[in-house]
Amino acid sequence: MKKPLTFITLFILLSLSYAQTVSELVSAAQNQAEQWNFKEAVELFDKAIELDSTNAEIYYLSAIAKSDNGQKEDAIADFTKAIKLGIQKEDIYFSRALNYEYIQEYDKAINDLTRFLLSEPEYQSAYYVRAMCNYQLNKYDAAISDFSMAIKLGPDEQDIFQTYYFRAFAYSDNGDYKKAILDLEKAQELAPDDSRIIYRILRVKSKSGNYTEVIAESTRLINENKQDIEALGIRSEAYLAQGDYSLAIKDLNAAVKLYPHAEVYYLRGKAYQQMGNDKKALKDYKKTLKLEPDFRDCQDLINNI
Repeated sequence: MKKPLTFITLFILLSLSYAQTVSELVSAAQNQAEQWNFKEAVELFDKAIELDSTNAEIYYLSAIAKSDNGQKEDAIADFTKAIKLGIQKEDIYFSRALNYEYIQEYDKAINDLTRFLLSEPEYQSAYYVRAMCNYQLNKYDAAISDFSMAIKLGPDEQDIFQTYYFRAFAYSDNGDYKKAILDLEKAQELAPDDSRIIYRILRVKSKSGNYTEVIAESTRLINENKQDIEALGIRSEAYLAQGDYSLAIKDLNAAVKLYPHAEVYYLRGKAYQQMGNDKKALKDYKKTLKLEPDFRDCQDLINNI
C-alpha cells in the first residue's frame, strides 16, 4: 500500500511543476524570438508573466520581444516593470530609450540615455540617439555636442556618414551655415553616391543667402536632367528669395507637371501673390489645401487675399 503524500511533499511537487512550466514557456518564447517569430514569442512571455509576475528577467525579455514586434508602448511598460522589480541591467535604459524615441517621447528617451551613459560613457550609439532626440526638440547645441562625441568615439563608416549628415542639419538650423556645409562635404566624401547631399548643400547655401551660387549649381543639375524636380524646386525658391518671380513661376510650372504636390502649388501661389496676381495665387492656394488641408499658413494667406 502506497503512503499518502504529505502536504509539504505536495507543495514541493507543485512548486517544481510550476517552476518548470515558467522555465519552459520562457525557453519556448526565446526560441520563437530567435526565429523572428515575435508575435508567438510575445504570447509565450505573456503566459509566463501570468504564472510569475515578480520575475524581472521575464519582463525584460518580454519587452525586447514586444519591441521587435512593433509594440513599443507595451515594451516600455515591461522594461519599466523590470526596473521596478530591481533588474540589474544598465542596458535596459538604452533599450527603453530606443522605444521612447520611436514613439516621439524625446525627453524621456534623453533621460534614459543620460542614465545609461553614466555607466557606459563611451557607447557611441547612445550619443547618436540622444543627439537625434535633442535635435527633434530644437536643442541644437546639445544635439551638436552629442553628434560631435559620437564622431570622436569613431563609429563605423556608415554610422559616421549619418552622424556628419545630421550634425549638418543641427548646425544649419542653429544658423552656422559654414559648419553645416563642411559637415555635408564630409558626408559626401564618405558617401559619394548619395544624391541627397548635393541638394542639402544647396538648401543650406540658399538659407545663408548665397542665391547666385545656388542658382548656378541648380541650373547645372537641371541641364543634366530636365526632370530634376529637386533642383527645380531649389532654384525656384532662390528666385523667389531674390524677387525674380517670373523665373520662379517658370520653374514651378515645370515642377508642377512633374510633381503636382502641395508644396509646389504653395510656392507658385506665393510667387503669383508677390506679382499681384491674386486670382492665380488664390487658385494655387486652394489646390494646396485640397492636397493637404493643414498645409502651413495657406488658409491665412487665402483669408488675406
